[in-house]
Formats: sequence, C-alpha cells, structure tokens
Amino acid sequence: MKKAIIITLVSVLSLGLILTGTGLILTKGDLSQIFKKDVRTEMKVDETAVVSSLTLSVASDDIKLYPSPDTFLHIEYWDSENYPFEYSFQDGKAQLIQKNDISQWFNWAIREEKTVKVYCPVSLTNTLSITLSSGTLEDMDSSISCSKIEIDISSGDVTLKSSQTDSFEADIASGSLKIDGLTSSNASINVSSGSFDMTNSTITGALDITISSGDAKIEDSSINTLESQLTSGSLNSNRISINSADCVTTSGDITLRLTSSGSNYSVNIDIVSGQALINDGVQNIQSSSGLNWGTGEQSIYCKTTSGDVKIYFAAN
Repeated sequence: MKKAIIITLVSVLSLGLILTGTGLILTKGDLSQIFKKDVRTEMKVDETAVVSSLTLSVASDDIKLYPSPDTFLHIEYWDSENYPFEYSFQDGKAQLIQKNDISQWFNWAIREEKTVKVYCPVSLTNTLSITLSSGTLEDMDSSISCSKIEIDISSGDVTLKSSQTDSFEADIASGSLKIDGLTSSNASINVSSGSFDMTNSTITGALDITISSGDAKIEDSSINTLESQLTSGSLNSNRISINSADCVTTSGDITLRLTSSGSNYSVNIDIVSGQALINDGVQNIQSSSGLNWGTGEQSIYCKTTSGDVKIYFAAN
C-alpha cells in the first residue's frame, strides 16, 4: 500500500514538472501568459474582387451565413490576440483562417466567444469549405449555390437551409446536422456522435449516411439511392421517394414510409433479433425472422442485428 502511494506521488510530481516545463517553454518563461485575457477586436472584410471559392477555418466562434447585399463577399468577425485570424485572396479563392497557436494550449483564461458573419455572394459557385473546432454553424437564408460544399465540425451543431450543389460532404465528430431544402447530386454524411435530420430535399444520386451513435431522420424528400450505416441508433423516414435503399443498423430500428406503391420494388429484410413489417397500402406482412417480398426492379435491403424494420408503401 505504502509503495503504491509513493509511486502515485512520484507520478503526479513528474507530470507536474513536465507540464510546468512545457508551459515555460511555450510561454518563453513567462507563466503569467497562462492567465492572459484574450483581446478581441472587431474586424471586417469587404472584398472587391469576384469570389468563386471560400474557405473558413474557425476555432470556437459561431458562424452565420447570410446572402450578400451586393455582388461581393463581406465578412464580419472579431480578431483574437491569442488565436489570430488571417484573411487572404488569390485567383478567386478567399480564405479566413484562425491560427491555432500551440502556446495557447496552456492559456486558462476564459475566452469570450463571438460570431463570424459571412455574407455570401452569388459568384460563390465553386467550393464552400467550412471547418469549425467548437461552435455552431447556422445558415440565415444564404441560398448557397456552388459545385461543392464541405463541412467539418469537431463539436457543434449545423443548421442549413435552401442550398444547391453537386457534392455535399459533412463530417461531424460530436453534434447535430439539420438540413432543410438541399438539392444535390450526391451527399455524404458522417456523424460520430449526434444526429442527422433532413427535410424538403432532393438528392438525384446517392445519399450516404454513416452514424456511430445517434439517429437519422428524413422527411418530405426525394432520394435516388439511400445508403445508411448506423452502429447505435435508428433511421426514421416520412413521406420520402426512393429508387433503391441499402440500410443497416447494428442496434436500432429502421422505418421507411414511402410515397410510392410497392409494385416496382423487391424487398429483402434481414433481422437477427426484432420484427419485420411491410405494409403494401392494403395489408401488413409481418415476420420475426426477416422477409423477402415483391418482384420489382427497384430494390430495398434492410438489415438490423437488434431492432425492428418497418416499411410502408403509399404512405402519407
């Protein structure tokens, strides 16, 4: 027991010495920098050139997207003394990058959070790329229309409204993604822990959803190919149109309420533990060991290890 206590004390002291030494190195010997209050200064970008691509990389402020009042890019933000922003523009590509200084890892002062307001011009037609470490991203009816939208959030929530793109990619480590009115050729959604909600959207190609822990919900949308992989969580859809689907959950339910009749579909439901149900608009077909139903050319495959699968055709 005494030996264990001594080992623990030595370990704690060693860790303290390492942290103190690292802090001294990063602060150049001035440990008062650890508690130095961040100074925020209001800044503004009024780009006069045509912007076709925009990259935003923000540490912990919120981001709001607005439509531009004219044909140019405008950004309102608060510069940070501890985590400074840097704006650049070249060949139609605009960037606002917030630097993550390693020396600030030992800054324990309370940081005042602000909002980055971006006024998106109609000339933004190539790529919109947004990286956010901690905070929220909210679309204030910006009506984005560009070739590619990329969103990478470490911790935070995303709300997007009417947007048009050829390729939509969202990667969220922890948080929620809510989309209302997306039109895209293809969309890829990856959520480690959180939720995904999509309404009033059209995906002419494939919608690929991967969620480790959390639920997915789709309503009033048209999707050519629905592919979903949920480890722990449920997929729930209402009033959607699909040509084909491949939906898998390890632990959770799958519910598809489709606007079309079942005459054009062939359905394969694979269940280890749970119930399978198909409603063809007239009657319920049920089984506790999976179902094979229909002979149509459009295929629906659903599999769950633990959970129920319910498919309703001609559902309102």
